[in-house]
Amino acid sequence: MKLVDFFKKFNAKIKQNNIVLLVLLVYNFVWAICKILFGAITASYFFCVSGVSTLLIGLTKQIYLKNYRADNVEQKRKKAISISVLLIASSLFFVFYMSKYFFLNETKNYGTILSIAIATFSFVELGISICNFVKAKKSNDILLQSLKGCSLASSCFAIALTQVALLSATNTNANLFNGIIGVVMGVFSALIGIYLLVVCAKQKI
Repeated sequence: MKLVDFFKKFNAKIKQNNIVLLVLLVYNFVWAICKILFGAITASYFFCVSGVSTLLIGLTKQIYLKNYRADNVEQKRKKAISISVLLIASSLFFVFYMSKYFFLNETKNYGTILSIAIATFSFVELGISICNFVKAKKSNDILLQSLKGCSLASSCFAIALTQVALLSATNTNANLFNGIIGVVMGVFSALIGIYLLVVCAKQKI
């Protein structure tokens, strides 16, 4: 019983302090910087664009962590608008990044094991994000809704990149298909951002 109580208290503390979200925030910033540096060093500037997209998603988490305890509804609404705008900007960067596949004549092989690992984590992330988004939508916390919308969009990005990895493992040249799916996912994510903006505008103060 003591062990059970310990884990209950531990889980409650994690939720209260948003440790998981903080870890994801650090991950976003580190991964974004790595992609930007890699793109700059190798002159692969599309990686820089992808890094900026990841960085913007990280900023949405930072905004949430700084304001989720605020009692002022108007302040939360304004921050939710900021998150939505960042999501739209990130989506546009992602669309630009994925559009490169329309102009490539060769594919990069990521390897079977790495591709399967990426696919597994991406689909798990997508499922969790959808569940969290539905739960958040039922609440009146506009800031939380915006954050979960960003998580859903981030999962869409991951799914698009997963497809690229899986097809590369089969040595299949599917640049056109990769480009189409990437752009569709990016546009869908931008629409999520627009939807969140509309929700913010309609929210009664």
